[in-house]
Amino acid sequence: MGSLKIPGRGTISYRIFRPNQLKQKAPLVVLHGGPLVPCNYLLPLAYVIVDRSLIFYDQLGCGQSANIASRSVLTKTTEDSTSSSILDVDSMVQDLDRLLEHWGLPEYHLLGHSFGGILLFEYLKYCLANKSPEDIQKCHSAILASAPTSTTIVEEEVQRLCKDLESASGGALEDDWDDDDDAPARVGTLPKKVPKRFRLEHECRMNPIPFPLTDSYSRAGPVKLRGLQSIGNYNATLIAPKETELAKRKDEDERMLAVLSTPTLVLRGQYDFVTETCVKNWDRVFENCRYMTLAGCSHYGMLENESMYGSVLSSFLGDCD
Repeated sequence: MGSLKIPGRGTISYRIFRPNQLKQKAPLVVLHGGPLVPCNYLLPLAYVIVDRSLIFYDQLGCGQSANIASRSVLTKTTEDSTSSSILDVDSMVQDLDRLLEHWGLPEYHLLGHSFGGILLFEYLKYCLANKSPEDIQKCHSAILASAPTSTTIVEEEVQRLCKDLESASGGALEDDWDDDDDAPARVGTLPKKVPKRFRLEHECRMNPIPFPLTDSYSRAGPVKLRGLQSIGNYNATLIAPKETELAKRKDEDERMLAVLSTPTLVLRGQYDFVTETCVKNWDRVFENCRYMTLAGCSHYGMLENESMYGSVLSSFLGDCD
């Protein structure tokens, strides 16, 4: 257990499993989803990936890193200078960068689940603009687990899947959990409230919901900041706006290849609400990209079939060491 205080932001708490192996093999740094649904639900990975260190941390505003005002994780202003309720993803990227510097890792792998996959991609974009090729190559691989390329596509797919369930059942679906702060429906990663049957089919197929997930739900950040809708209309693009440092670099194309060549695994569950349509465009920004679908799993495959999930990750990490 450890923590890092970031001036003007807050204190980020982290956990390192098997720290004595940090120098023996590239560790796996795990980025949780939500946003602001802390890492507890991902901790079982440490017991199925046993040949290396694993590092987890809670994003500011949730879990053990909850000691921060909500406004500190939001963007400061919108274009019309009014306050915004959109998460400040750029600052979250810099939080990750400071953590990696704090840990002093000479090499590592990155895994991002759901929103964590988006954060992973945005971090690699940040490295592309601000880091040397040597620094970029410290990342041996990227695992995008149930991570969509677009929040708009996720919402469209959720609506389609809801209609499919309604058609299959011959009518309206059962109402969701009660609308209160403790209900699981309030803290999922979906862009809107959906029927309970949808969650049991496409989010977590275990009933009752396993403890690591309910534990994360109970320690999640403010309700209005949970879920992919809190990052706005996001689309994963490699080309940065013209005014950014990335666009000013003369060797931009050459530096892009350093990121695009990072071995990448795009992983999702067979019944995941992050459907094949939601992930199919990752190969546009990652040159060396492979796809895998886990049979019988939905969004939280690491809890639904721990051994299979761990076997797939261990095999991929071994190939990329």
